[in-house]
Amino acid sequence: MDCIALITILVFAALIAGIFIGALYMAIQNLHQENGNLRDRIAALESAQAKHLPYHTADEIENATAAINAIQFDLDFKKDLLDNALAHLHQARNGNGKQ
Repeated sequence: MDCIALITILVFAALIAGIFIGALYMAIQNLHQENGNLRDRIAALESAQAKHLPYHTADEIENATAAINAIQFDLDFKKDLLDNALAHLHQARNGNGKQ
């Protein structure tokens, strides 16, 4: 009976060890997969960061764009004034003005 009990204990211990080794193997596989996912995520974040401008640079670009827009508006206004004055001169030259 001692021999049967010893064999039963050894089989049970082997079964427990097999389950433990299987669980440990799955945990290691999951860690490897998670590590690979994290490496991919880090690479994606690093490439995305390279595409973004620093705050100071983006702010300077916005300021320069606003200045260019203001100058463009001023030039367009002056061009409209010149076009208007030329239209009055042409109208006066053609005798279409009131006398």
